[in-house]
Amino acid sequence: MIQRIHLAGICLLLTLVPRVWADLSTALVAYERGDYAAALTELVPLANGGNAKAQFKLGWMCALGRGMPQNDTEALHWYRLAAEQGDASARSVLGSLYYAGVSVPQDDKEAVKWYRLAADQGDPEAQFNLGFMHGTGRGVPQAPTEMVNWWSRAADQGLAIAQVSLGRLYAKGQDVAQDYVQAHVWLTLAAAQGHKEAAEELERIVTSMEVPQIVRAKELAAARGTGLRTPSADRR
Repeated sequence: MIQRIHLAGICLLLTLVPRVWADLSTALVAYERGDYAAALTELVPLANGGNAKAQFKLGWMCALGRGMPQNDTEALHWYRLAAEQGDASARSVLGSLYYAGVSVPQDDKEAVKWYRLAADQGDPEAQFNLGFMHGTGRGVPQAPTEMVNWWSRAADQGLAIAQVSLGRLYAKGQDVAQDYVQAHVWLTLAAAQGHKEAAEELERIVTSMEVPQIVRAKELAAARGTGLRTPSADRR
């Protein structure tokens, strides 16, 4: 009898999982087309039921005032619930709230804690921000090597701000050996995403490069570009 009940519970769970993801997918599609009321209809019960992705998205909508009055306190509530369940996007955003002191007391160490958790899960925004904290010595001892490490990880995932920041380091020889080829690679990738400052920086460093260096940089950028992973689009 116990085994039969256990199997029945598993079967029920397996039938619920596709439904939950279908409801979440419906909510996200509605959100993308700007139908925030429809998105909320699907998200609220999912969030109340403990779905971390729905909790994060609901927090995001609260913070931006989409489909409801803007409410930072309510946003924090949902972010924290999602973050405590391990949602990387929620952890990253929670880190930024502590960094900026929005809805929580400003706390660099707490920001680093949440950034690190999200960065270890592969969140590119958190990786960039954690690198910034290491580079400036906020919440952690200053460690330029760690900054370069985390910025490189974020840049590899296609985060434009990380790519342009890394490109500038290589162009100036700041915290890394000066390397115009690598600078050109990262600035090219950022510029390809429409980063205006990257394009301007690229124009400047080209004047200091030989033709073979430029050719090599373009080859490396093309090779890297095909393997880049687009950062998560859930924060918009």
